[in-house]
Amino acid sequence: MMVGEAEHGYADKYLLCCLAGLGDSPKCNAPRDQFSSCEDLMANNILRIFIWILGTSAFIGNVLVVGYRLVNSGWGRHTTVQSSLITNLAVSDFLMGLYMISIASADVFYQGNYAAHADDWKDSILCKVAGITSVVSSEASVFLITVISIDRCVHVVVPFKPQLHLSVRGARVVELIIWALAAFLGILPTLIPAFVEGKFYGQSGVCLALPLTVDRPAGWHYSISLFIGVNFVAFLVTLLCYISIYCMFQMSKQRIVGKRNKSKEDMRLAENIKLASRMALVVGTDLVCWLPIIIMGLMSASGTLTISAQVYAWTAVFVLPVNSSLNPYLYTLVSIRRRKQKSAENRSMKYEEKTMEASVFYDTSIISAFTSLPSPSPERLIEWMKRNQRSLRRLEIDVIQRDVTKAVERMKESGLWNDVILNLHQIAVQANGAGRILHAFVVLDSSLTFLESRDDDLTTILENDGNIDIILNMIAKANMPK
Repeated sequence: MMVGEAEHGYADKYLLCCLAGLGDSPKCNAPRDQFSSCEDLMANNILRIFIWILGTSAFIGNVLVVGYRLVNSGWGRHTTVQSSLITNLAVSDFLMGLYMISIASADVFYQGNYAAHADDWKDSILCKVAGITSVVSSEASVFLITVISIDRCVHVVVPFKPQLHLSVRGARVVELIIWALAAFLGILPTLIPAFVEGKFYGQSGVCLALPLTVDRPAGWHYSISLFIGVNFVAFLVTLLCYISIYCMFQMSKQRIVGKRNKSKEDMRLAENIKLASRMALVVGTDLVCWLPIIIMGLMSASGTLTISAQVYAWTAVFVLPVNSSLNPYLYTLVSIRRRKQKSAENRSMKYEEKTMEASVFYDTSIISAFTSLPSPSPERLIEWMKRNQRSLRRLEIDVIQRDVTKAVERMKESGLWNDVILNLHQIAVQANGAGRILHAFVVLDSSLTFLESRDDDLTTILENDGNIDIILNMIAKANMPK
């Protein structure tokens, strides 16, 4: 109904102002949302373009991310904790893309006569589903970002306490809990009678209930608790995690300055910090997107700030979902950086292999009294195995076989093999900074420090490493007369 004087009227529905031709006139006052006009669900043409761009980008980009990660991990059989969490984050971002495309499609469907159908749209099942999808997506994303940050923080702060680290099975349980909780938070407003009557998801044409206005519609306390309270706590936890990671990074830099040989602890910490830094860009953009919403929500709830309709519209349509559209490309940047690092490492390994082959040709794979020891200094294979407390890997077995075989052949050709009986104590190895064996040598005398290994030490090594049999067979073959 419309009442008032000729110059100024008041209506209980915005549709009446539209029918009177006063939709954008100050002469007709009626309740209206921050996004719509008489003709269109999205009154702002720029926002209309952006919602299609962001929605399509989030939809397609995250489908590709999820598909690539599933195929690359053998459909989850060979996944890691980090990869599993990122895959689920991509699923949550995909849902945000689905939400934006739903709103953009409704805008096209009602274009030119939206006001006449506004109530039908906001009361529809599609609007409720769109609103639920938005909440599930945003909250699952917030929770997953928090778990990713905590997981990286724990790996950096306590790298040698695996019982505190999240396993792949544990990650899947956490992911299941996150999705169940996000779904519950999204569906709950549709189950509370007061919220249903107050049209919790039908308060605006975009089916959102962000607490960015001074109005107090039904369910406003729920919106504040969820979008401001819960997300603010998650924001603080994530921020504290990365502050801790940064502090550990600075401490580790000071500790290893001047060290020529890094310890296992230093290498493990450096690797965990590297993994955390790869995710910092994704986590950072999510925090940047949510921080203004939290701040505006707090100020609006306290009454210290009145959010204009334009700011509300831009926040809901652009700021909130933009990270879902950016994340697939951020994952790509992270993957490109990782591939470049691996490529550099592979080039370094190839260079080391070529250097090793050249050294074998010049007999430097044979350590004698006249040999200048390479750097880092080699050590006896048995001592290396005792110190590292692990079995030889297949690639390391291949390296030892290749180098020792070439050394034996060279010694036989040059006549050095006379009176030599090769045994396990005469094999020395050289490892890189990560503890992987790159070179093997045959020791002919005491130029390399000989630390006697007791027979029980040798027995323990043989019992714990079945691969050592391959080395022993090679030694037996080398000792056979021509």
